[in-house]
Amino acid sequence: MTNNLLSLLKTEFLNRFRLGTIRNERNKKVKYRYIAMGVLYIFLAIVLAGYCFAISYGYSYLGMSYVVPGYALMITSIVILFFTFLKTNGILFSTRDYDMLTAFPIKTRTIIASKFLSMYINNLAFAVVVMVPMAVGYEMWNGFNAGTVVFWFLGILFAPLLPMTIAATVGMAILAIGAGFKHKAAVQLIITVILFLGIMFGSFWLNQNAMADEAMMLAMLTDMGTFISGIIHKIYPVSLWFDNGVVYGNAQHILLFIGFSVAVYAVFLGFCAKFYGKINSALKSHQASSNYKVGQLKKSSVLTALAYKEAKRFTSSSVYMLNMGMGLILALIASVASAFLGVDKLISNVDGVNAKDMAALLPVISNVVPFGIAMVVNMCNTCAVSLSLEGRNLWVVESLPISKRTLYKGKMLFNICMVLPVSLICSVIFIISLRVNVVKALLYIVFAVTSVTFSTVFGMFINICFPNYQWENEVVVVKQGMSSMIGIFSSIIIYLAMAAGTFYLSGNLGGELSILMFSGILAVLAAVLYGRCK
Repeated sequence: MTNNLLSLLKTEFLNRFRLGTIRNERNKKVKYRYIAMGVLYIFLAIVLAGYCFAISYGYSYLGMSYVVPGYALMITSIVILFFTFLKTNGILFSTRDYDMLTAFPIKTRTIIASKFLSMYINNLAFAVVVMVPMAVGYEMWNGFNAGTVVFWFLGILFAPLLPMTIAATVGMAILAIGAGFKHKAAVQLIITVILFLGIMFGSFWLNQNAMADEAMMLAMLTDMGTFISGIIHKIYPVSLWFDNGVVYGNAQHILLFIGFSVAVYAVFLGFCAKFYGKINSALKSHQASSNYKVGQLKKSSVLTALAYKEAKRFTSSSVYMLNMGMGLILALIASVASAFLGVDKLISNVDGVNAKDMAALLPVISNVVPFGIAMVVNMCNTCAVSLSLEGRNLWVVESLPISKRTLYKGKMLFNICMVLPVSLICSVIFIISLRVNVVKALLYIVFAVTSVTFSTVFGMFINICFPNYQWENEVVVVKQGMSSMIGIFSSIIIYLAMAAGTFYLSGNLGGELSILMFSGILAVLAAVLYGRCK
C-alpha cells in the first residue's frame, strides 16, 4: 500500500505543478515565465509570513501572547476549510483519472488517501507560512522552550487535518445530493450558496448577540485578551486544546487535539471508501430524455455559437461555476444588503463616528465604490481559464473553420455577458443607496463597462500566455493555474490601486474626474491588449 501511495502522490504532484513540462521545456521564454511566477509566489509567501509575525509580535507586546496559539490555529483552519471545500469536487471526486486508477490493482482507500494527502501537503505549506512566524513571535516574548516548540510543531503538522476532513465531508454530501439531479452543477451551486449565506448570517447574528451581552462587553473592556480567546474558542472549539498545550504546557490536551483530528479523518476515509465509486459514477453519468424529438433548429452567428458553447461548459462543471460564479452572487447580495440596511446606517454603527464624520465619509465612499465593485466581480474572470479548460480537446476547436481571434472573441463575449450585467446591477443599486448625482451615476456605468471589458481582454491575454492543456482535474486550472492566479490577484491590485489613487486625487481633481481618467486608462489598455490576442 505504501509504495502505491507514494507512486500516486508523485504522479499527482508532477501533473499538478507541471514539473516535468517545466524541466523539459525548450522554449526559454516559457521557462522564464514559470520561474518568474515561482519567484512571485515565494515573495507573496514572505509577505504573508511577515504579516503573521507582526500580528503575533503585536499581541505579545500588548501582553496578550496567550491569544496567539489559538488565533494562529483558527485563521489557518478557516482558510484551509474554505479552499478545501472549493477543491473537493475535482480532486477527490469526478477526476479525469478516475477510470484509469480504478482499473489498476489499487485499493479505493489508497486512491482516496493519495488525493487527500496531496491536498494536505499543499495546505501544510500554507500552515507553515502562517503558523511558524506566529510561533516565532510568541516564543520571542515568552522565551524559547523545548516543550512549547514541540507542541507548536505538532500543532502545525496536524492543523490542516480537521478542517480538510470537515470540508471534504460537506463537499461529499453536496456532491451526493446533486448527483441525483439532471443539472448537477446548478443544484450543487445553489446548495453551496445557501450554505455560505447561512454561515455568514449565522456568524453575524452571533456577533451581534455577543456585543449585546453586557457581561461580555464588560469582559471585553476589562480583559481584552480573555475576550478574544473566548471568541476564538467559540468559533473553533479545538483551538482550546491547542491553547492549553502551548500556553500551559498541557501535553494531554495536545494529544487530545491530535487524536481527535486523526480519528475524524479515519472515519471519513472509511466512509468515503465505501461510497467513492457510487458518487463518482453518479457524477460522471448523464441523463437523456427518452422521448426526445427534433424540434425547430435555430441558426446563429459564429460568435453567438461559441459564447453558447462556453455557457454550456460553464454550467456543466460545479467546480467552474462555484469558483467563477460565487463572487458574482456575493457581490449582488452585498449590494442588495447595503441598499436595505443603508450605507449611512452601517457607517453610523461604527464606534466613534458621529454625524460630522459621516457627512465627510459618504463622498469618499461614493468615489471608491465603483472600484470595489470592479474588484469583486472581475475576480470571476472565465477568460483567464477558459482556454486551458479546453484541455486535450483543444484540437477539436482548432479544427473548426474559424480563426483563433474568433475563438477568443467567443470566449470573451461569454465572460462579458456573465459579468457585465452583475456589475451594472451592483452599480445601479449603489447609485440609488448613495444618492449620487447624475454625472457620477453615468460615470459608475461607464467605469463598469470599461473595467469588465479590460478585465475580460486581460484575462484572455494571460491565458494565451500561460495555457495549461495537460491536466487531470479542473481544480488545477481553475484554482491553482498560473493564469487564474494572475487574473485574481491582478484584479485586486489594479482596482485597489485605482481606489487609492482616486482617494488621493479627489481633493484636486474631484471624484468624477478621477473615475473618468481611470475609465479612459482601462479603455486604452483594453484596446492594446486586444490587439495582442492573436
